[in-house]
Amino acid sequence: MFKTPQQLNSEIDQNITSNGTEDITGPVLNAVLKSMVGSLNGNSFSMPKDASVTSGDIGKLLMNDGSGTAKVYQYAAAVNEQLGEWKIAITALGDTFDNTSITIESFDDDNDIHFTRLDWRDGNTPANALEELEMIQDYIDNHPNAENLSTSIVNDELIISEDSYEGVQIFVINSDVEILTVVSRSLPPLPAAPTSFPLGKLIAIEGENAIISSAQVETYNLDGTLEIEHDIFNMAMNFDLAEPEDVIAILEQIIIPAPDGKVKTLSIEDFQMNRRVFDSYRHFFIGLPIAATSNTVTVLNLRNFFHLTNYIVKLFKSPFFSQFDDND
Repeated sequence: MFKTPQQLNSEIDQNITSNGTEDITGPVLNAVLKSMVGSLNGNSFSMPKDASVTSGDIGKLLMNDGSGTAKVYQYAAAVNEQLGEWKIAITALGDTFDNTSITIESFDDDNDIHFTRLDWRDGNTPANALEELEMIQDYIDNHPNAENLSTSIVNDELIISEDSYEGVQIFVINSDVEILTVVSRSLPPLPAAPTSFPLGKLIAIEGENAIISSAQVETYNLDGTLEIEHDIFNMAMNFDLAEPEDVIAILEQIIIPAPDGKVKTLSIEDFQMNRRVFDSYRHFFIGLPIAATSNTVTVLNLRNFFHLTNYIVKLFKSPFFSQFDDND
């Protein structure tokens, strides 16, 4: 039940008076604090806390990292790069057509490779599916833009591997059956990132539970500095999304978790570009800043909205939607 400051003051006076000596003893203080926490029911919730969370963490941002207990916010570790590997399997000569094409893309558009069955056969007709694979292998091995790729035929499948990270992507179009399998995607090294859901600010501890703020507007400890661009709150704002400077300015008005229970502004350095998508997009966001001091920021909470956005972005980056890529 919510209580006004006047009601809480009256309850404090009553508890101290009923103590007889008018001293603030442990039981009296405990009763008052519980009453204060209880008064915040409309703006807080309770969750089991990790044993590492203590009263010294009050005021810090907590997270749910999948363990089911509230912990002080920390970043997930950086991830090493992942080299791409693909398999092409042809079981019959009818699996491909003259207009079946293979496209191999990398960071440098000038180094892209695009060829059709007419190119890899080069006027010859293979005797069987294995010879078809050998023709594709020979075409790739002899292409000047394929120096970063290695090929081999294993168990009647053509294996194409990336030797060093270049964001390679491979597409096959117009085959009778699906002949391409992605074994591993080409992914950049990912920086440490806030991958866990931000629960909110710790406001109290009750037994083994953390009492966490769910207020729509909350003040957090700021890691770094922030200059609020108040134009983002004006629908007539003069931002040009075609200009990198304006895009970065908008990014820097998004508040994300920071290590040790603080928050910070999003920056372009938090991402690494891999062609048309941010493959390091694994961040949870908190909201928009509405006021700031040298070491705190008051944030309009948009965690739930951003949480849903994360899943939508991941969905559109999934293999299901990749089949509708404009390369297909």
